[in-house]
Amino acid sequence: MTIKERSVDPVPRVETVIERGDPRTAVEFLDGLPPGESIRVVDQLAAGQRADFVSLLPDDAAASLLETLPGVQAAEVIESLPVEESAAIIDRMPSDEQVDLLEEVDAEVTQAILERMEPRKAEAVRFLSHYDPDSAGGLMETEYLQYEEEETVDDVLRDLRQNANRYSSYNVQYAYIVSEGGLLSGVLRLRDLLLSHPTQPIASIMVDDPVRVIDTTSLQELNLIFDRHPLLGLPVVTADGRIVGVVRRADVEQAGEERAGRMLPASLVVEYQHRAQRRRRERHRPLPGHAQCGDRAGRVLADRF
Repeated sequence: MTIKERSVDPVPRVETVIERGDPRTAVEFLDGLPPGESIRVVDQLAAGQRADFVSLLPDDAAASLLETLPGVQAAEVIESLPVEESAAIIDRMPSDEQVDLLEEVDAEVTQAILERMEPRKAEAVRFLSHYDPDSAGGLMETEYLQYEEEETVDDVLRDLRQNANRYSSYNVQYAYIVSEGGLLSGVLRLRDLLLSHPTQPIASIMVDDPVRVIDTTSLQELNLIFDRHPLLGLPVVTADGRIVGVVRRADVEQAGEERAGRMLPASLVVEYQHRAQRRRRERHRPLPGHAQCGDRAGRVLADRF
């Protein structure tokens, strides 16, 4: 995009993109917007135009865009699209974002979408929806790596290689190690994994007794815990010690901003929304040292039901 194009009001341009109905042009338009601008542009479109524009985007791009919008607007778009299309888009979102969005969607539409989503992801949504939204369970993601203590370095590396393409949307910094019964016993840093001998048991290189939070931990308590520990994320466990997810620092900070935003005067709402959008972009950016992972999280979640 040229400097001259950037100076033009993007709202009439996006309306032209919608009229043309060209998916490639829609992607180029969205990619060319300055950070934080997409929420303003989409906000000025009519509800039907928002849905038309989203329908032009690939599922990944549509999911990313909807994550930046206020929940009511995103829900309106989802309700306006064919159910199959909505399900495909929501399938591309992190599990916590899926729950947040579907809570805003009509109950009958939500049920229809869940029936068309990937079964594993739909089950994760149902599981997470039972938690208080402002708790560790309500904020956690169920996409994480889990391995058993008796497995070796080679076992883990093989799993990562075999599933890398299919699960390329996962962002992980650690693998979580469990004892028999799924009890969290340690954390495996990917750096340690790569530097260890293939036949070495992962239990011998894991960090024992990692910091963790109970799934019912409140948002206020989570903020205090992250203040004490300079970590990007923490494993979430049940009262009996079974790991059920990972809560990220960025998600906790975002939840705090959203709670504060509900109390803002109308004059500050737009500024808050722009700040929240930047935060959402950052929270799903791959973290330093992250690898793209395998299918262990999905199998573990399925085993719980």
